Amino acid sequence: MYSANIGRSRPIEESSIGRDRGIWEQLLAQLVNEPDFEWLIIDASHVKVHHHGTGAQGGNQAMARTKGGSIPRCTAAVDAHGMPLRVIITEGTRADCSVAATLIEGMSAEMLLADKAYDTNSILALAQDKSITPVK
Repeated sequence: MYSANIGRSRPIEESSIGRDRGIWEQLLAQLVNEPDFEWLIIDASHVKVHHHGTGAQGGNQAMARTKGGSIPRCTAAVDAHGMPLRVIITEGTRADCSVAATLIEGMSAEMLLADKAYDTNSILALAQDKSITPVK
């Protein structure tokens, strides 16, 4: 017989607390001590959420209901060696280009590498304003 505690969203609640307190950003800052800003690479991917992980209280999960279930989107900026510099979680239905400005902000890379989802005039202008050359 299984315990009533199995399936509770405790790890998810702890992850949310870590996010709200900035613990994940502090951990990331410790891991990436000397980023290689020759290249700034940005891309996004969907993350499938288990159905037990969708009911945490607080409503601060970045999940949208889609035909496939609750699917948040993880958008990341990495350096030339693939080390993560910034990660943003959004609802799965949000366009990749909508968070690109936040990923690029404060970065001093030489080149920007991204797929066609980020090929907008505003992103290209932002990169050029920061003296970052977009790769075509």
